[in-house]
Amino acid sequence: MTYTAIEFEIDGPIATITMDRPDKRNALNHALLDDLLAALDVVADDDSLKVAIVRANGPAFSAGYDIDGSPYINTPDGDSEWNIVNGHKHQRIMRGIYEAIWDNPKVIIAQIQGHAIAGGMYISMLCDLVVAADEAMIGEPFMRMGGASSIPFWSYLVGPRRANDMLFTGRVLSGKEAEEWGLVTRSVPGAELDQTVREMAESVAEAPLASLLTKKEMWHTQADMLGWGAQFRYTTSLNSWLRMAPPPPDSAGSMRDFMNQRKAQQARGEATDY
Repeated sequence: MTYTAIEFEIDGPIATITMDRPDKRNALNHALLDDLLAALDVVADDDSLKVAIVRANGPAFSAGYDIDGSPYINTPDGDSEWNIVNGHKHQRIMRGIYEAIWDNPKVIIAQIQGHAIAGGMYISMLCDLVVAADEAMIGEPFMRMGGASSIPFWSYLVGPRRANDMLFTGRVLSGKEAEEWGLVTRSVPGAELDQTVREMAESVAEAPLASLLTKKEMWHTQADMLGWGAQFRYTTSLNSWLRMAPPPPDSAGSMRDFMNQRKAQQARGEATDY
């Protein structure tokens, strides 16, 4: 298969999926998400593979969903307004993207450099292991514009108090802080990131495939018993329904308004947190 927005490589039992929109900080658009899903399907179906690394070219892992063309921002059928029908389709699309990572039978490792913001951070949260550079910046500042998270895993990963801190304030964590909080598995100096992830993947690949499949299935069954599946459905549904409501008067407006405001601040030389 030919990919347009990722690079896909296989080296023995290890696959590497590299998001390749560096000029856009690997913002998630339709092409990138389609390629990512296709590559993950290959990983899932190829019994010679045991582990996949999800990484990115350029200075950032991912700046989140592309405001100029992604299923998170734009209506599925190009409609001018959101409604119950396209909102329901949006819900299915987004859940399918997340479940393709979460439900993949192979071990998925996220490698984070630079920013992993909003949707970019969601991808890493759904992976089995996450290694971040110490100087990485991870968070969901878009909560400040009146949205809602699409991922229900916060409390499980960092605990309810810290989840509230991130979600209510839009706080962005460094890689070191994210490791301390449990949002990532390990934080290392940026110069050591590639080697650390490769060594982790090789360590995982030493185990028999049957053992890896079984352990992951056991853990995900436990997660389902804790209600992760139901929360997944509820959270994506709520996120879809919110699109049908006008922005509240005290919000920053639309996602596009929010980003344009940030760009103007940066053009004036004012400090922003991403």
